[in-house]
Amino acid sequence: KEDYNNIRIYNKEGISIAFLGYTYGTNGMTAGSGYENIYVPLPDKAEMTRQVKEARELADLVYIAILFGWLV
Repeated sequence: KEDYNNIRIYNKEGISIAFLGYTYGTNGMTAGSGYENIYVPLPDKAEMTRQVKEARELADLVYIAILFGWLV
């Protein structure tokens, strides 16, 4: 989780893009042995707003990927 707030920034030809990602859940799956410290960022309006504001300070563009599951 200590890396969660390390917003990823990609720079290309003078343009910077911040990448944020969230998921609604893991369908009950776990990462397994050796991956106990993995943090799954669930959509939370206050937390997402905080991160977007921070990302906007760091980058020209902010890309947000939110996984809500499969449509069947």
